[in-house]
Amino acid sequence: MTAIKSARCAGCKRACCCPCLPWTACPLFAVTGAIVFLLLGIWAVHLRSRFTPVYKDITCRLGEPKLQSISGGILSSPLDLSLEVTVECENPNQYALTVTETKLGKVYMGADRTEVGSLMQIPSAELPAQGTGSISATTSISLSGPLFGTLIGALFGDVPIWLELNMDIGVDVNFLLGRWQTSLPFNKDCGMNLLGVPQLLLNPQGAKLGPMACADSFDALVIPSGSSGSSQGDSLSFDAAKIAPEQVDQATAVKDASLTSAIAVSFSLCGLLLLLGSLCVIRHFADDDYADDVEMKQFEPPAAVTIGANASTSYEV
Repeated sequence: MTAIKSARCAGCKRACCCPCLPWTACPLFAVTGAIVFLLLGIWAVHLRSRFTPVYKDITCRLGEPKLQSISGGILSSPLDLSLEVTVECENPNQYALTVTETKLGKVYMGADRTEVGSLMQIPSAELPAQGTGSISATTSISLSGPLFGTLIGALFGDVPIWLELNMDIGVDVNFLLGRWQTSLPFNKDCGMNLLGVPQLLLNPQGAKLGPMACADSFDALVIPSGSSGSSQGDSLSFDAAKIAPEQVDQATAVKDASLTSAIAVSFSLCGLLLLLGSLCVIRHFADDDYADDVEMKQFEPPAAVTIGANASTSYEV
């Protein structure tokens, strides 16, 4: 039997894997590959559940605006104000998001929204997956003599400050066989009151900022009064399904197509490799039975042959 197997191995013709390897190599390779594709299919099922829905709304809370520095005054024009606003956003999605500024937003003062010429600066930030990130914006306002004259009617009480926040929410998600990479616009008009302006003109350190609020437009914005008692601003919800429904629908289609294909291919290849391993085992034992039969026939004792009816001599063949 060993000689027969060695002869077959030398020819490398009759085995499901190369017969020059141990017979266990074929089912071992098949089972190993099947396990790999099984795990890949399970991971694809997990990703499909993990990314459904493909996007969840981001909730942002407006922090307390702060006056970073004040210099100058009514007698030493111009009056320079430097302020900072902070927005803390909670990202419930399973992937990180990046926040970048699209264009510098303008800053206005007074009920008539007189442009003061300064622009918001928003550095890039990241919202971690299922975490909270902070977005800060700073601006510098310079009130010169002519601008004082424009705002003189409003300088006897609280003065509203209007800000434009122009940001993009960047998304980059890998779905194994597909990818969603896009940016979603997040533009808000915000405002707050500069409190204690009469004191500000005489004593720059005597002013402070009221709570901040944001809306889709300045016309729809209601700025909280300084007597509201809370320094925290409103909460905002970034609903991408309303802002960019086509992009969200496209991402859902990409996710479903890529992950469903990955699941189907992975489990199909897993089953195919298990079938191949089974055939290798069956083929091995079938070849063993065939080799045993051939060996038994090869070493079977020769039959005796008698020549002639009354012959006393017999020959073995």
